[in-house]
Amino acid sequence: MNIFHSAKRLTFLYFSIVAIAIIVIHASVFELTTEDLEHIYAKNRLDNLATYSEVILQGNDLSKLTSKEVNTQGNIASEPNPIIYFDFDSIPTEFPDPKTIKYNQAIEVPLASDVEAHFVMKKRLVINGEPRDVLLTLDNSLYELSEEQLFSTLSKQFTISLALLFVSLLVVLTIANKLTKPISNFARMLANKESTDLTPIHLPKGTKTSELVGMVETFNAYQQRIENLIERERAFNRYTSHELRTPLTVMNGAITLLGESTDKAFIEKQRQRLLKASNSMNEFVETLLNLTKPIDELALKIRQVPTEELSSIIEEHAHLISNKEVTWKIKMLAKPEISMPPATFHILLGNLIKNAFAYTESGTVIIEADKHYLKIIDTGIGLSNKNEKHGYGLGLLLVRDICQQYHCHFSIADNEMIGCTATVNLTNS
Repeated sequence: MNIFHSAKRLTFLYFSIVAIAIIVIHASVFELTTEDLEHIYAKNRLDNLATYSEVILQGNDLSKLTSKEVNTQGNIASEPNPIIYFDFDSIPTEFPDPKTIKYNQAIEVPLASDVEAHFVMKKRLVINGEPRDVLLTLDNSLYELSEEQLFSTLSKQFTISLALLFVSLLVVLTIANKLTKPISNFARMLANKESTDLTPIHLPKGTKTSELVGMVETFNAYQQRIENLIERERAFNRYTSHELRTPLTVMNGAITLLGESTDKAFIEKQRQRLLKASNSMNEFVETLLNLTKPIDELALKIRQVPTEELSSIIEEHAHLISNKEVTWKIKMLAKPEISMPPATFHILLGNLIKNAFAYTESGTVIIEADKHYLKIIDTGIGLSNKNEKHGYGLGLLLVRDICQQYHCHFSIADNEMIGCTATVNLTNS
């Protein structure tokens, strides 16, 4: 099971890791630097002592000397003089064996006290023309004392640094709280929101960052798309039920009449009504099923739609204008080229024809056909006066879905004088 932490807690954790790393690095650098400086300082003093000793010991009889204290310039009481040992047997026992010491290497020799330390170096000096091995010793207690004082100063710096880090942590946590609290409020608002409530979410209280504004706007836009989709599905269901109810009503009526008559001509008429209603339902259902699955573009062949097919589709809906002073005509500029199943095309054009017939009270409905487009031009009431609550636009939902599925482009617009024009661009341009 995944464990998720709050942004404030993660901020505190990451900041603490960085703060500890800074302190450890700072202390390590100081420790290493002081140690390196101490060795460099001691080695330089011992090298200078060796050079100075070669000069001051010239002409002295060293055969009876086991060691000699060298009085260096600037010596003070708290810093004893360096000592040169000529006889290695006389070296204090706490010093390392000179036989194990390499030449010209400064070695620190800690003593009992933390502030008492010596550095020793094995050198070969040329005195009175003869080379001689000596052990140079240097009391480095004064430097150790200074180092202790430096550490004391460093502890004060650490205290100040910790205080600054603590203040910085409070500032960072305050900023994190101001930035994350609106997001938490946003999440709480969503949690308390009913599943059927698709009203927009207002910006939560707190710091309004561009990211938060973008997140709320994106959520509201997504919610709006869901609401549009739900409303669209409802309208589509109303339209579908209407389209299926009409042929079912016709079929039920025809079946009832068939049981009341033995006239062959009447029976044949009812049979044709049943066949027409059945074919209408099959075309509609087939179109709906095709819209729910991906199309095989390779299997779709481009075909030309003749005038007879257009006339047949229009005549199926001519009853809508039987009691109106409305006529229709086909303006065939060229045979339209389509790449969709015939049943789907019949549904597409049939819905546009029904829409034009239903909202035209007088005048003419022109079906203009060209190679790459179809136009249905009516003299009806126009878009602004049509009421969607009474069915306008439900059939056009299916038209738009068909055009989207088969890569066409549908548009509808008012005419300059009267009526409107529905256009299906068969090339999707």
